[in-house]
Amino acid sequence: MTALRQEAMQMVETMPEENLAAIVNFMAKFRDNAEQINRRNRKAAAFANLERLRREVPDLDYEQALAEYREEKYGTQNLH
Repeated sequence: MTALRQEAMQMVETMPEENLAAIVNFMAKFRDNAEQINRRNRKAAAFANLERLRREVPDLDYEQALAEYREEKYGTQNLH
């Protein structure tokens, strides 16, 4: 056990019982906050990873692409 942990345990052991509830409450909030920060950091890292994968897409002429697809699929039939 580290010296800091030992000192904290000694302080808790000598503290009056009526103050322990406040300490436990504080520690629970601190733990929950730390977990929330860890979750937020993992989400931010995942988003940054996705951002790295993002690429620029060239402009696409949808009418021309559709016409080319139709010609490829159906040949030169008149579809209009």
